[in-house]
Amino acid sequence: MANMDRAPAIARLLEMAVRSAYVRSGADERHLTDWPVLRFLVQAGNEARTRAGLQRFLGVDDKACAAIVDRLLMSGLVCEAAERRLDITQAGRDILTHDPSLRLAAAITTLTPNLQSSLVAGLEAVLASLSHPEVRRH
Repeated sequence: MANMDRAPAIARLLEMAVRSAYVRSGADERHLTDWPVLRFLVQAGNEARTRAGLQRFLGVDDKACAAIVDRLLMSGLVCEAAERRLDITQAGRDILTHDPSLRLAAAITTLTPNLQSSLVAGLEAVLASLSHPEVRRH
């Protein structure tokens, strides 16, 4: 089978793997953007944990970032602290115990080192390709 013929099937497999990690971790009740935001707030330094820092991290515009932050503030997973710094609340930390990336990571650890290396190389190439504007939806 030619690469172009296999590409849709591979894309569906990748989508199914990610969806399975979300559903089986109970994460499907959260908005997709919540997870990287919560992880960012745990890992980023004080200087970066602002709306502007989050906007840069997510690569979204002001309006989209404001909507994400407002939703997380209203749900009690994030709070605004001194100097407009964003902090994750205890409820946000509790939610992170169900982070779907943990389930994916556990599945990846079952792969041999060679398969892990191949997966990394393939996903890095896909991400690089997606960042080019000439990659269009068919």
